[in-house]
Amino acid sequence: MVAGYFLFPGPVVGFSGIALGLLVFSLGVFWEKSAELKQMLLIFLLLNLGVGFFPSVSFWGHFLGALVGLLVFILYKNFVQK
Repeated sequence: MVAGYFLFPGPVVGFSGIALGLLVFSLGVFWEKSAELKQMLLIFLLLNLGVGFFPSVSFWGHFLGALVGLLVFILYKNFVQK
């Protein structure tokens, strides 16, 4: 949310970035466990990233939220899930 504020001139609300971060993290956790869940999460992720291209919606908020979710998943996979 803070990085989106500096990259996007205007108000930035952070819940959509947080939701995308959780979505990417969930996608990583369930990648090999359920094909149906993986497909549903992937479609939802692509739709939410597409919403970032709408006017007055922060693309950077969505993108950086997804990126943070990916980084948290990588940390989880390397340090917690051993």
